[in-house]
Amino acid sequence: MQHEIFLYNIGHRLGQASSCDKVEKVGRVFDVGTGTDIWAIDFGELHPEAEVNGLDLSSSQPDLQGVSSLKNSDDNTFQKNSALAQYVNLLQEDAEKAGCDYFNIPGLADLMTKIGFTDISVQIFKWPINGWPKEDR
Repeated sequence: MQHEIFLYNIGHRLGQASSCDKVEKVGRVFDVGTGTDIWAIDFGELHPEAEVNGLDLSSSQPDLQGVSSLKNSDDNTFQKNSALAQYVNLLQEDAEKAGCDYFNIPGLADLMTKIGFTDISVQIFKWPINGWPKEDR
């Protein structure tokens, strides 16, 4: 279900990299944290010329991902004292105790640059966690 929501949210593409375009020729792809393999399977169908491999240490356990927008809402329906807000605050506190910056997702671009990646862009997509808004995406 998340895969389908992701596809809907980013315009029915498998990602934002040029290799996600059908016209692009791809050699090898390594999907780290592949989970159910659905992305790798879809990518392999899009690029039959590619060798697609996926790896997941635990195929049955979902990973938690920090998202800075969890503490906000566009329509002001997110209540600061809700159970979700308390949960997010506890996750952030525990991450800080462990020395992690749980909500610094945009900072990952700087980290990737430091280790040698180039041509990095950050795109933020809103993903409702309750009911979907009335407008498209």
